[in-house]
Amino acid sequence: MKILFIANCPSFFPSGIVRVAHYFPHLDAAGIKYRWISINSARIQTALAWLDASAFGQFKLTDLLFRSFFHLCDLPYQWVQRCRVLALAKTADVLFFQSVLFPVFLMKWIRKRNPKIIFDYDDALYVRNERGTRVMAENSWKVFAGSHALLEFARQYQEDVVLLPSCVDIKQFRPKKDAERFAAANRLDWQRFDQPAVESAAGTVPDAFR
Repeated sequence: MKILFIANCPSFFPSGIVRVAHYFPHLDAAGIKYRWISINSARIQTALAWLDASAFGQFKLTDLLFRSFFHLCDLPYQWVQRCRVLALAKTADVLFFQSVLFPVFLMKWIRKRNPKIIFDYDDALYVRNERGTRVMAENSWKVFAGSHALLEFARQYQEDVVLLPSCVDIKQFRPKKDAERFAAANRLDWQRFDQPAVESAAGTVPDAFR
């Protein structure tokens, strides 16, 4: 069996690590072959990270100019990678899209070449791009959703949706002794990252969740 993973650059998008690369040792043990295609350029993501930390990123005008320029530079790379996915679609048994959105015409073309498409997402992509997320769900064979909210959204457009929360290795991260008591009364979730809100709420989070 061969799987073609299509995801964002793993060094800058943790979802690809937690929901894909984390399982590579298990795939190796099972004799399953796989290949990874990053949709965005690592160099551009490095440049964006530099902008976030630089003085240029602190001012709206310079941040907008630099960020727009970097994203424009990334577009040719993204389309080359999308064409690679189309060209390699028949070489894999399963195509696994992890939190990436493709145009509807390209998804339909890819599906004709290989209908075994899994769309996996653990962020509320539909908040900023509802149509793009719907296109991915509609043209997939199965959808893996990282939360109940994502599950309900995907079920509007795809019957075969599986709830698959992101997880950590409990051998490496042991819960505190009183975690169960706090977990019974508290639940943490998010739709999109809002740093000020997270920082504000941090003081009210029990130590068991830190």
